[in-house]
Amino acid sequence: MRIIKIFISYDMKKYTLLILFLFSFGNLFNCASQGLPGGGPKDSTPPAISPENITNGSTNVDQYTNITFQISEKLDEISVKKAITIFPLNLTDFSIQIKRKKIIIVPKSKWEENQFYTIIIDRNLCDLRKNYINQIISLSFSTGNKIPTGSIMGQIYGLNKDDNSMIIFSSLTNSLDSLFNKYEYYLQPDNKGAFHFNYLPSKKIIVFGFIDNDNNKKYEPKFDDLILPNKLFINLNDTITSNLDFTVVRDNFLAPKVIKIENIYQNETKLTFSKPISQMNDKNSFKINGISIDTFIVKEKTVNIIHNYLYTDSVTISINNLFDNFNKFLSDTSIKFIVNKFSDSSYTLQYKNMQLITTPLLDTTSLKGELITADDTTFQTLYKKYSGFYEFEKQLKNKSIKGKFLITLPNNKHYSFLNSDSTYSVNINQIVNTDSGRVIGQIPYSSELVLILLNEKYYFQTRPNKNGNFLFDNLPSGKFQLYYYLDKNGNNCIDNGNIYPFIPPEIKKPLMNDIQVRAHWDTEIGELTIKDAE
Repeated sequence: MRIIKIFISYDMKKYTLLILFLFSFGNLFNCASQGLPGGGPKDSTPPAISPENITNGSTNVDQYTNITFQISEKLDEISVKKAITIFPLNLTDFSIQIKRKKIIIVPKSKWEENQFYTIIIDRNLCDLRKNYINQIISLSFSTGNKIPTGSIMGQIYGLNKDDNSMIIFSSLTNSLDSLFNKYEYYLQPDNKGAFHFNYLPSKKIIVFGFIDNDNNKKYEPKFDDLILPNKLFINLNDTITSNLDFTVVRDNFLAPKVIKIENIYQNETKLTFSKPISQMNDKNSFKINGISIDTFIVKEKTVNIIHNYLYTDSVTISINNLFDNFNKFLSDTSIKFIVNKFSDSSYTLQYKNMQLITTPLLDTTSLKGELITADDTTFQTLYKKYSGFYEFEKQLKNKSIKGKFLITLPNNKHYSFLNSDSTYSVNINQIVNTDSGRVIGQIPYSSELVLILLNEKYYFQTRPNKNGNFLFDNLPSGKFQLYYYLDKNGNNCIDNGNIYPFIPPEIKKPLMNDIQVRAHWDTEIGELTIKDAE
């Protein structure tokens, strides 16, 4: 009995020691890992970062000083190393250490004598839960007894929430190409698009910007959108802060290319391009077998051209002097394509956006038919806007209509096999808002000033009269935002500017939010002011 007792005691001791060892090892492993904190509500607060051992603008900093930042929580170490940049670039090698709640920047030898530096911690920095900081951290210091005091500030308009935007600038070049290849400084705005950069030398600098879509801090024309400034060059000095406005342009300055050509019907062909094409092009830019087309319809990257009927199996389209929204020209080209012979026995008709659309496209000047509504039956005429698209006269366009339009289409010599003697019935549900309101206000007059009232569904534009009074009429009910831009060339649209040669963009800027429009009501918003109208 005693022997058994001793055996059991020994066995229990052995297993107790094993359990204690495994428990201790597990704790040691957990302490060493940088895993996500567990439990509790979701953490959505970005980390807080602040300089610890020197202040912004410090002078006479010892050349062997390690620069330390305090941090509020554990960080994603990869993001820390990606986010930190020291200007001037490539002047001093350094390493980055992360110890407990500190970031330590260590010069590998020492900081240069009588040199000023700027350390940027950009918005790529995040904690373990991928909460990114809202604005860049900037720390400037000098190892000499002087530090420059020039500064720039401004606003980027048109940013989306997730845009990784960069403003780049340099005093070492006058060329945009050189700036894109190698910039001297960069900055990022806060999450509202505002930016500020201090301690810059008194020099002439060139500035530009881009959306870093591939997140490599380099401008890649194939991937990155542009951020254009209202002026390209700035003369910095120690007493004046230069103000800059930028606007985002969701495009690039590469020349457009033809991606696809598809003949829809014998008198309609669809072209797809690598980027949006300008509405300002001339129809003579397109020719089929040397003959000019009738018209063309641009919708972003696609262009539908209406042309003479094609009877051969294939034809050649020539495209000349065609340009995009940045005045970048497509290389003159000629392409052969197959003609799609229409074989259906009936037309397809639809009424959409206050237009009757015929498929295939008719070319007759007008169409007559019987309009049947719950209240009345009348004979009406639709008039050709362009081939295949027909509209009621103005009186009916401004009236709500719900009913059917019965129509017999004329013979089409190009499609003799179609049922032109049959009666086609087209459903019409045209809603015109009669319960409209108005927005009235006053603003200092400028011949360039254009006001925009918009929301997710609607877009309205007007100009003030010479007394500064403005009116938006026939508005649907809802909440709107008011913007303005300066129409420098008087074409009544917002121009994106250009890069070669540089032309500043026309920037849409906010004036007022949450303007409530009510039916049969004048919303008076009082007197407004802007600073940049001439």
